[in-house]
Amino acid sequence: MRQEDITIRPILSTGVSVMEAIMYEAIYHLDSNNPYPKEVIYLPQVCVYWDD
Repeated sequence: MRQEDITIRPILSTGVSVMEAIMYEAIYHLDSNNPYPKEVIYLPQVCVYWDD
């Protein structure tokens, strides 16, 4: 794939909840019986990767 073939567009407001769900699912947690709260994606250590 060439760089000319890639288009990065701003996320639509309707896509924010999807992005939040994807970010939550991407966080690895060893204990699946005691999952992190959904708010973990808003911690500064995490949102630095997706909040802009």
